[in-house]
Amino acid sequence: MNILNRNDIVPLKTVEHETQTAETVDLGRVIQIIWAGKWTIAACLVVTMLVALYALRQVTPQYFAAATVLLDDRQKNVTNVRAVVADLSLSASVVAGEVSVIRSNLLLGKVVDQLDLVDDPDWDPRIERPKGAVDRIVETLRGWMLSAKTNLGLAEPAAPLPEKAPDPRDPRDLVIGMLQQRLSVNREGISHVLNIGFTDPDPQTAARFANAIAKRYIQDQIDQKRQTTEDGSVWLNERIARLKDSVERTEADVVAFKASQALTVGSEDTINQQLAQLNQELTRARGARVMAEARYDQVHELLESGGMPAAASALTSPLILTLSQQKAELQRRQAELGKKYGREHPDQVAVAAELEDIDRAFDVEVGKAVAALKSDVAVELARERELDAAIKEHEERLVEISRNSVRLRQLERSADATRAIYEMFLNRYMETTQQAELQQADARIISVANAPFSPAYPRSKLVLAAAGGFGLSIGIALVFALALTANRVETPHEVRTRLRLPVLAALPNVSRVRGRGWILRQLSRRSLTPFAEAVRALRAALNLEQLGGESLVLMVCSAETGQGKTTTSTSLASVMQVIGRHVVMVECDVRRPVFWEVFGNRANRTARVPCLADYLKGTVEPDQVIQHHKPTGIDYIPAAVHPMGGADLFSTPRFQILLDHLADIYDVVILDTPPLVEASDARVVARYADVALLVVASGQESLPMVERALRILADSDVRVAGVVLNRAKRAVLSGGSVGA
Repeated sequence: MNILNRNDIVPLKTVEHETQTAETVDLGRVIQIIWAGKWTIAACLVVTMLVALYALRQVTPQYFAAATVLLDDRQKNVTNVRAVVADLSLSASVVAGEVSVIRSNLLLGKVVDQLDLVDDPDWDPRIERPKGAVDRIVETLRGWMLSAKTNLGLAEPAAPLPEKAPDPRDPRDLVIGMLQQRLSVNREGISHVLNIGFTDPDPQTAARFANAIAKRYIQDQIDQKRQTTEDGSVWLNERIARLKDSVERTEADVVAFKASQALTVGSEDTINQQLAQLNQELTRARGARVMAEARYDQVHELLESGGMPAAASALTSPLILTLSQQKAELQRRQAELGKKYGREHPDQVAVAAELEDIDRAFDVEVGKAVAALKSDVAVELARERELDAAIKEHEERLVEISRNSVRLRQLERSADATRAIYEMFLNRYMETTQQAELQQADARIISVANAPFSPAYPRSKLVLAAAGGFGLSIGIALVFALALTANRVETPHEVRTRLRLPVLAALPNVSRVRGRGWILRQLSRRSLTPFAEAVRALRAALNLEQLGGESLVLMVCSAETGQGKTTTSTSLASVMQVIGRHVVMVECDVRRPVFWEVFGNRANRTARVPCLADYLKGTVEPDQVIQHHKPTGIDYIPAAVHPMGGADLFSTPRFQILLDHLADIYDVVILDTPPLVEASDARVVARYADVALLVVASGQESLPMVERALRILADSDVRVAGVVLNRAKRAVLSGGSVGA
């Protein structure tokens, strides 16, 4: 046998750069970690579910019932009368205010009084209630902690608790507070709908209280409007009585003022009429005066210039006219007599005497007429002055009337305003008295609360689902925390830097569903799958060409079970067989033999075909235990379960004889050993190997276990060719450093 030194294991190609595993999420690795910790996750799930079930059993179910109220801002025009209390002008702030009204202690106090809750045994705060599950648990934990501190001498024994003093607060206020804690009022979206909900251990009580609060809210609106209307009626009645006295007083002032004005000054219309007549008379008087003065001036001028005869011509007196005619007649007779008689003739003398008498009478009459004209002028002037004085008197009376009319209008306006206010208040009073019995609320119940069938709290399904999710989360987090702190070997870089060994190959992960049979078929068919290429890279990394014609005893081992050493050894044997190497595999794991299943010869196993243990016991010869796998051309020696383990079997000289015999026949003898850390058999087998190949499952094997396996190989004086990083994820494969 040729012993292969570590320095003889030369990789075919070296990667210059070294990189860490790509920073990508490896879903396969995540699933692998979760599957590896499935029992931890299941335990966390079961614990949380049990705790949730216990908590559900300890918690008193609470039922929730809700009544729905609609805030209605539509006008109810039963009568065309403006209401004393205006309807709600709904807005976000108004709706929020109504929510506060429903939760107010005043409204809930009316509900308490209506239902007589203070004396109700279920609500009476003076009756001591049993403590809840949470309070009991907290009290128990506090008792344990205090007892532990007392026993450890960290605290003095607790003094007995004094008797609980009665609560000084009003029981009614306490009941109102209890209602407020169980009451919930919320608005549905942006609508004007309010949900009035109540929570209670009894579903009937929850529905009854929700409906009672909703009805009390509606009735409280009606009562408030009615009370406001009645208060308004009382105030209006008092105000009307005062306004009636004011109206009577102001109207009496107007009447008295008018009466006094009528007695002293007269009416304005009469005076205006009289003043108009006086103005007309004054105009006429002035015209008459002017005419009289004109006639007088004319007569006076004629009298001054022409004497009486001239003045007489301007006079229109009948007597003067008659005298003028008589004088003319006498003058005609005198003229006629003068023709007949002389001046001394008696007829002439008589006519002259008559003419003198007429002249005297004429002068007298003209004088009288002139005096009469002058008197007419004086009379007209006096009359004009009298009318002017009367007009001034009437104008002064009008001024006084104007002054008095201002006062009168003030009195009339005051009386009219008072009367208008009085009539307005009287009408409003009549309207208000009619509204007292016709009051409508600004809200209405559109859905009554019904007794619920299932409790609102706790929601068993939701709690159990949440507990299950929490348990799964805790379990997964715990599994990942353990995985992060497990110090696993995952990348080729970690193998080189921590173990100081080369990574001969990184075999990609293959689903267990496909099995080892699929792997052997792929390798025998010279498939180009990533796994087949990686196994060929492993074959090349071993550099078997340098061995020449000499045989090699290769030990394929792992630190623990489940690392994939059997898959690696059979895959390596298959690719060696393809290139013409004569390979035999020896199954050295007598605790969990698997060759019968790997090579598909379960019938031989049940037929009791000779195996390695039979040869080591001396019952058969070496050629009798060698089996052949036709699809791959691999020869192998299977093992059978040995109850006492294989340390004693492999310590016999027959095992060395067997290996020497196989080395003479085959180019490579592959020893598939049991786990180094778990079984002592591997320590014995390692002494017969030329070189060891350590298989490490990426991300599954801890660094301390690998180091322990390497120490076992070092104690057995076995050279380690390198490490095969099995079940490597895609991120590990893309990270490089294989063979470096």
